[in-house]
Amino acid sequence: MPELLYFAGPPAAGKSTLVAHLCRDLEWLEALKPLAHQTEARSGVVQLGRLRPGFPGTDTLSMGALPVAEAWLTGPDAPGAVIAEGDRLASAPFFDRLRAAGWTVTLVVVLVDPDVLEARRAARTDWTPNPSWLKGRDTKAYRLAEVADLIVDGTNLTGAAADLASHPVATLLAEARR
Repeated sequence: MPELLYFAGPPAAGKSTLVAHLCRDLEWLEALKPLAHQTEARSGVVQLGRLRPGFPGTDTLSMGALPVAEAWLTGPDAPGAVIAEGDRLASAPFFDRLRAAGWTVTLVVVLVDPDVLEARRAARTDWTPNPSWLKGRDTKAYRLAEVADLIVDGTNLTGAAADLASHPVATLLAEARR
């Protein structure tokens, strides 16, 4: 059964950092599909989204990426394991359709103490988000937390990664590093 490990949460909660920690030391190679990147072939794990310095993930995908991703993941060329993070594909209907197609979906929502979240956002000098956009992203993240399979504390990302170490996708990534 294919596995999806998907990370959602408010901007600056630590989603990208946590995924980077789980995938550390792996060489990312561009996959044949335009929506994904894959690790070394031995891991068998595909990262859904676009690689970009510092913040890989689904946020930079086009608005039309959802049906393309869904068609690929439910089609005959689908990978066996996927790790993804970000807002663009994070929706209950997307996850439900994958589950109906036989996927095991683990939705992990990364939440952080509000003071820590504000400090992280203030420390980012490379972005100045529109306040209404930021409020919308926060609201969506907290709604997803209501249906999450797992909520992790993004304050301690090393501890959060350790909490996920037994997940099948994390196990595949760990084995690939050996």
